[in-house]
Amino acid sequence: MLEFIRNNVGGLLGILIIGALATVFTISFGPQNQGWGEKSGDDTAISVSGSDISMATLNYAISLNTTQEMAADSPEYAALRQQVVMGLIERELLLQAAEAAGVSASSDEAMEKIIKGEYYITRPMSALASQLGFRIEYGGLTPDAVRTAIVRDGHRAMLGRFVDPKGKFDAKSFNRTVRYRLNFKEDAFIEQQRLELIAQRMRGLLVSGVTVSPEELRDAYNRDNDTVSLSYIRLAPESFDAALDTSDAAISAWAAANGDAVRQYYETNKYKYTNVEKSARARHILIKVAKDAPDADRTAARGRIDGLLARAKAGEDFAALATANSEDEGSAKKGGDLGYNPRGVMVPEFDEAMFALSPGQVSSVVETEFGYHIIKLESFREGTVSLEDATPEIAARIYAEKEGAALARKTAEALQAALNAGRNISELLAAAPVEEDTAAATDAAPEAVPVVAIPGGVSLSVQETAAFPRNAAFIPGIGASRDMADAAFSLTAEKPSADRVFEVDGNWFVVALKERKTPSDEDFAAKKEDIEGRLLAAKIITWMQDRISAMVDSAVAEGRVDAIVPIAARGQAAAPAPAKKASGTSDNSDG
Repeated sequence: MLEFIRNNVGGLLGILIIGALATVFTISFGPQNQGWGEKSGDDTAISVSGSDISMATLNYAISLNTTQEMAADSPEYAALRQQVVMGLIERELLLQAAEAAGVSASSDEAMEKIIKGEYYITRPMSALASQLGFRIEYGGLTPDAVRTAIVRDGHRAMLGRFVDPKGKFDAKSFNRTVRYRLNFKEDAFIEQQRLELIAQRMRGLLVSGVTVSPEELRDAYNRDNDTVSLSYIRLAPESFDAALDTSDAAISAWAAANGDAVRQYYETNKYKYTNVEKSARARHILIKVAKDAPDADRTAARGRIDGLLARAKAGEDFAALATANSEDEGSAKKGGDLGYNPRGVMVPEFDEAMFALSPGQVSSVVETEFGYHIIKLESFREGTVSLEDATPEIAARIYAEKEGAALARKTAEALQAALNAGRNISELLAAAPVEEDTAAATDAAPEAVPVVAIPGGVSLSVQETAAFPRNAAFIPGIGASRDMADAAFSLTAEKPSADRVFEVDGNWFVVALKERKTPSDEDFAAKKEDIEGRLLAAKIITWMQDRISAMVDSAVAEGRVDAIVPIAARGQAAAPAPAKKASGTSDNSDG
């Protein structure tokens, strides 16, 4: 230790430090450097099993956790203080456990760390565990790196090194930072760092015995390598809009038969129909052409739109023209209807032309980045929209949702029936004759394996999931479905399709087995080392978090924790902070 100080602390200061180790370096900094406010800040901020932590120590710990200025009444400061309080509670419990276990550290060792520029403040294990868990999953942390982070590096304080131009410890700079930034005494700072060393050693003792047994290793391998992948067809209700009769007559008839549903939607979403900005309901016909397209293409597109404009001006039904000719697939099936839109929703050229029209009027040709348009304005609305006026669009929305979902399910069930009758999922959407498909796929009679008729305008495709394990909470490409995951692992080469369709997030799915992989001894041997590293790293985090949480939970449940912020054991409501606690700040501490 003496040799270390001689080599790392220059000049008279080094001599003074060497002579002052026995008295916790009081002489090394001089009696004039005792900090400010002898009596302020001694109010207790936290009490753990009879051991008190002062407000000065709490404020010092907050300063070590951030380099940012925060208003004392800001949400950010409140969150930081809550986290720091939890860290100090956990540290105190570790110190008490260390005392029982005979774990200690000296002021000499603390000063050596300080001279090296290593400063620490215990942070809550839950926050550290969350950060490390993410890094294990996406960054591949090793068990040694996890141990180091949990024991030491995850608790490094945000404080710079104090060195002179020669690289020696600069006591004056250190002294100023402790006194004026941290509002703390130098000897109290050293004592706090001594306590951090003890907490480090106790954390190290706790994690030192964490291992992975052969059984745990094999179980982990089996969980991750007993996998299945699926082929599937997604049938989303909105994909069936084109197959629905969305004519005004059909929507009006549906609204008349479902008035209660329309009324309920209006009342629930009344905010959408109150203080409405001036909006225009228009239909349009689009003929697509890029602005940089060859002249011949642009001339042809312009000729088509001019012909359609002439027909619209002559009185032909605009909705019918849009349905038959518009290249905007989303609106064409609705007769070109774009619904109500306020200014600024459409591209500028379209917006300007639309709002310049009168209800019932048809525009001249409008060019935008998408091509050539003809616009017909149906109506304007503004202010409060009555139920009567809102009914057509509400009915159209609910009708599309309900009827689209029903048609999606009906089509899914027909596809599933074809699968169960012997068709291969990759052939379900093909237009080949039944006889040709049946002869190759099954011994059943051709008429027993039907070709499913897909409604016109509906585009479906067969997709594939990535492999997922038995306990997967999420199926890649599909979503969360425990029922589908369980069913997937019951599929075999002899029975590759499920018995039913599945609904996930409002969509219907037809699924079949793509590939099933099962664990093997050879594969286990090849992956064992990598699995062991990831499993051990994760187990260290989980074990340490559970151990620390159990210590805090026990202390809180037994009434051994008292703090200026609410603290609760897991699964319990936090008790309010006691009114007697002080909220002032200080530069004085007894640690």
